[in-house]
Amino acid sequence: MLAADGTELKWLELVSVLFKTSDNNHTYKKYYLRPGSLIDSSLAPLENGQEGVVRPEEGYTLAGWVGYGQSELWDFAKDTVPDGTMTLLAVWGPEAPKVTLTADKTSVHVKGSFTLTAKAEHPLQKLVTYQYEWYRDGQKIAGEVKDTLVTDAPGSYTVQVKAVKGKLTSTSAASSAVVCTVTQHEYAAEWKSDGTNHWHACSVCGEKTDMAAHSFKWITDKEASSSEAGSRHEECSVCGYKKAAVEIPATGGGSSHSHSHGFGTEWKADAENHWHECRCGAKTDIAAHTFGKWKITKAPTAVRVGSRERTCTVCGYKAVETITLSGTASPQTGDASDIGLFMSLLLLSSAGLAGTVIYRRKKYGK
Repeated sequence: MLAADGTELKWLELVSVLFKTSDNNHTYKKYYLRPGSLIDSSLAPLENGQEGVVRPEEGYTLAGWVGYGQSELWDFAKDTVPDGTMTLLAVWGPEAPKVTLTADKTSVHVKGSFTLTAKAEHPLQKLVTYQYEWYRDGQKIAGEVKDTLVTDAPGSYTVQVKAVKGKLTSTSAASSAVVCTVTQHEYAAEWKSDGTNHWHACSVCGEKTDMAAHSFKWITDKEASSSEAGSRHEECSVCGYKKAAVEIPATGGGSSHSHSHGFGTEWKADAENHWHECRCGAKTDIAAHTFGKWKITKAPTAVRVGSRERTCTVCGYKAVETITLSGTASPQTGDASDIGLFMSLLLLSSAGLAGTVIYRRKKYGK
């Protein structure tokens, strides 16, 4: 071929490049190109184009071209024409599969999980394997490469699947999205309780929050008379839990009906003191609590307060406080420690103010 090279015309050597069927029996196109040059990808015949490039059977698509006697696909971006005649053969690889995505459920409660399953189908089902990539809200999930995904995270899920046959891999096929939601706890306003504590429970799963020990007070159901016994019971001032009623002995009218106290061995307590008690209500061994160190029973979070407690080493009474992430605390269930401190400070302030007034009167009243 005669071509311009600067100001001179030179004969350039060209070689033939043939695009042929995979069996090398039929030529789709033939070009004459300069050795060492790239082949423009637009010169390659297209599947179902004018050149009659037709897939050999269902499930295949034109994957590219390979030099005769070579094993790697021709790279139009970097491979160059050799010095002699070159033949490129059509390579047929698996087409993209069809994929559907399902979930065993699309809404769960806190701590529940979803199982998503990808189903891939291909005309060459027995000849191909599949590669899976999972996505949540458009972001790839690292390490998830199987046809199932188990997760407890809400979001919009998709899966991309490729068919693989030998060294050839199809383009990706993406599923439709499946949206999964997680419902949060719904705590009822009504208190739940047992013999020791009370709490609020989630109406869906029963998860407990605001758990604290009862704060009992005595309630008289029936006053005792000289001839008839009465009754009373302990009732939590927070949740209303009631203990079984106990008898109040008759007061009697003379020495033959006098009552001898029988103090029980079980400690009774309020927020400040503990004591032993007779069934008539008389108290003995009254003493202030001896508390141990505070112990965190529920760590606070950004959206929920926590709690801590300390226990009297004598009677076992528990004082409970709520705590926040900032470290502030507030008493619960009858703990009067902070209230006592406030009253002490108030009395001291009042005494100081009174002293100041008396001094001024003495000084200026002369």
